[in-house]
Amino acid sequence: MRAPFRFPPDLLALERAWLDTYAGLAEGPATAGTTVLRRRLIALSGHLCTHPYWETPAGPGRTERSMSEQPTTPRPKTVPVTWAPSQTGPCARCHSATCRYGLGASPLCAACKALRQAQYGG
Repeated sequence: MRAPFRFPPDLLALERAWLDTYAGLAEGPATAGTTVLRRRLIALSGHLCTHPYWETPAGPGRTERSMSEQPTTPRPKTVPVTWAPSQTGPCARCHSATCRYGLGASPLCAACKALRQAQYGG
């Protein structure tokens, strides 16, 4: 069992101040001098994003890997377009250009279609 996860108190105080400032902006009318609150919100956002806590190595509850180390799905290679531009649309899975409309069209590009057939057969 993992130990309970705890944020540092100063980070929690920053978050509380940010939420209070945001609530103040949301509750007041748009014409009521909101410049001070908007500037405070921007400053607090900067402090939250650059807090030293985010630079610490992985601890309890933190991810063990950085985003660059996360496994990714390989993107299919680009295929030269051999159909009319009016029949082109994004693949439903990888969003690469594919023949979506007309004779022989499919919502999946050739690479995604092959993956799906390998996964489910047929």
